[in-house]
Amino acid sequence: MNIGYVLVPFGLGAVVVAGVTPVLIRIARRHGYYDKADGRKIHPAGISPLGGIALFIGMASAGLAAMLWGSHPFSGRLAVAFALGFTPIFAVSVWDDLRPLPWWLRLLVQAAGAVLFTIVQDPIGRLNLPFLGQVYPGRWSHVLVVVWLLLTTNALNFIDGLDGLAAGVAAIAGVALLVSAYGAGFVAPVALAAALVGVCVGFLPYNFPPAKIFMGDSGATLLGYVLGVMALVGAGKNVALVSLLLPLLVLGVPIADAIGAIARRTYRGRRIFEADREHVHHRLLSLGLGYRRTVLLLYMVTALLGGLGLFLATGPRVSVVFVVVLAAACSALFFRRRAGGGPRSASGGGREGD
Repeated sequence: MNIGYVLVPFGLGAVVVAGVTPVLIRIARRHGYYDKADGRKIHPAGISPLGGIALFIGMASAGLAAMLWGSHPFSGRLAVAFALGFTPIFAVSVWDDLRPLPWWLRLLVQAAGAVLFTIVQDPIGRLNLPFLGQVYPGRWSHVLVVVWLLLTTNALNFIDGLDGLAAGVAAIAGVALLVSAYGAGFVAPVALAAALVGVCVGFLPYNFPPAKIFMGDSGATLLGYVLGVMALVGAGKNVALVSLLLPLLVLGVPIADAIGAIARRTYRGRRIFEADREHVHHRLLSLGLGYRRTVLLLYMVTALLGGLGLFLATGPRVSVVFVVVLAAACSALFFRRRAGGGPRSASGGGREGD
């Protein structure tokens, strides 16, 4: 595979986001587009939640560059399905960042976007399951795709409760999926993963504690949607269970947190999107880890889960290198001596990170 499918979207995504984000910060200061702090939130007021716009511009620029780099089939149907599915989701998410909308309206639009994606893009044709053999989901394949995209789209929004948390977890997940897709020769998920990692790298300097800007609901849903699409495209129409383990494991932290939040609120008779302070990062903070160490610990957990997924999907050699490099980097930051007072914490996403 041409290495340009990695370098071009990664580099352009990082450069565009790094250039657009300061502009959005200045616009927010000039027009007063700030996140509104209240009794449930753990960050100060006066920080813009419009970082998702920079991430969107970066992803669009990187994706277009990847399509222009070579004449690959993914530049057709997948691009249409991706844009058609995510455009309404992004529009309602930006609106929600500026003026909070009811949770049911956001969920309805997300479901509509996922349905549009699965109508244009070929659904899963066959599942290869241990002991059960080949299973043909038929019409249920569309339902599976919609449920999967709804889960991933909201998973990062649920966990986006501290500066840099969602962007860092998404970047690590993107690297794991990039390594797997590159080894398998899948061009489309490679380009998407490279673009995702690039925009996160360009955004993190402004979002890591203490944040200068938040990604908002629009940014968190974008990253989750891209990760969900990558997993579907990388698996292909004939899906073996092992090919599903990598995206499930590498997204284990946000998915487990999202499922836990849904189950917890349903059991208590509360609305699913009603924010609380019982997410995994809140529990770690209550143990006294501090904001940055909580973020870095969740980075390490994501890296280790990604390494385990790579081990199951591609073999030990690639997974060992992945785990050693990422775990060593995160450990060095996690155990280094912190100077001065602790940094601020913040909710980088919509109201669900509160």
